Amino acid sequence: MSTRLLERTVPRLKRGRYVVQDGTAWGLPPVLPFEAPGSWLSRAAQSQGVCASVFLIHLGMPARLDADFFLLSRRFPSISKVCGLVPGAFAEARQVMASVRKLDIKGNGLLFRSGRRARYRYCPRCFLKQSTPHFHLQSRLEAWRCCPEHGCMMEDACWRCSAPIELPFSPGIDGSHLTHCHSLGQCIRCGANHRDAPAADLSEVVGCFNDLEQLILFNGQALPAALFQRRVLVADGFARSFSHVKQLLKQGMLARPGYGPTAARLRARLASL
Repeated sequence: MSTRLLERTVPRLKRGRYVVQDGTAWGLPPVLPFEAPGSWLSRAAQSQGVCASVFLIHLGMPARLDADFFLLSRRFPSISKVCGLVPGAFAEARQVMASVRKLDIKGNGLLFRSGRRARYRYCPRCFLKQSTPHFHLQSRLEAWRCCPEHGCMMEDACWRCSAPIELPFSPGIDGSHLTHCHSLGQCIRCGANHRDAPAADLSEVVGCFNDLEQLILFNGQALPAALFQRRVLVADGFARSFSHVKQLLKQGMLARPGYGPTAARLRARLASL
C-alpha cells in the first residue's frame, strides 16, 4: 500500500480556509516519547513525500503556524483522528505548550526561535541512543541548555557548517536543501550527521561557568516540569504559581534569548585558556 496521503484527505477550500474531509492518512509514524510536535510533523511529512508546510495544509492548519503550537488548536481532536494518533498522544506536550501560551501568547522569551522560525537544540549523546532521530519537546525551550542525562551542553548549530538547527519545515528551508536531509538527525544545510558532533561535556570542565551560570542551567532543567505541573518549587521548599517563571526570567535566573550559558560560549572560554 502506498504511504502517500489518500485522496480523501486532500483539503477542500471552504470560506477561504482549508478543512480536512473525512478520511484517514495512512503510513504516518507513531509519536515517540517526549517528542516535540514539530519533530513529529516533519517526520510525518517526510513519510508522505511532502514538506511539512504542505502537510499542515492537508491537515487544515495554516502553513506558517508554529509547529509546536498546532496541537493546541480546537481542531486537534479531529486532526488526531485523521492521523490515527493513539489516545493521549502529545498529552505532555499539550500541557507544556498550553502553559507556555498562558505565560505569553506567542511564547516570547520561552521558546527558542530565530525571528519567526522555530529552532531546536540537541544532545549528541542522546542522538546516538535514538533508533529514530527526533527532537524532544524540551529542546524547543530557550532555557533548556544542558542535558541532565549526559551532563553536556545542548548544541544549537551544526558542528560542520554552523547552520542553526531547524526542521525541514518552512518554505524557505524546504526544497533544494532537502536533498541533503534524509532524517531529522542531519543538518538541513550540509547533511552532516548530528551524532558526529563532539559533545561539550561539563564533567570534564571545572570552573568555566560561574555560580550564577550554573544556577541558570539548573533552573533550565527544571523548567519543563514546572510548566507541566504548573507550579514552581523553590529552594525554600514552598510551591509557587508557575507564573513565577516570568519573575525568574526578569531576575536573570533563567536563560533567555542572548543570555545564559551555551555550548559555543563554553568552547570559546576553553579556547582562551
